[in-house]
Amino acid sequence: MELKPLPSHLKYAYFDAEQQLPVIITNNLYCEQEDKLLQVLRLHKKAIGWNLSALPGINPSICMHRILMEDEAKPIRQQ
Repeated sequence: MELKPLPSHLKYAYFDAEQQLPVIITNNLYCEQEDKLLQVLRLHKKAIGWNLSALPGINPSICMHRILMEDEAKPIRQQ
């Protein structure tokens, strides 16, 4: 698995011993804190990382955010 380079304040940690399930965490945790964080993430692994392709029967148009504008509205960028 090819992972993207991270900023210096972040690092990869893994859910499993085979290092197949990476998670990005902060770099300044103590070992005990990192272990506790990974324990909590492993405990709730089923609730993490879902995407639309993993949810059969859900219409993607329901989950997508859209901004409906009036036809005569002129989009501007705020400063």
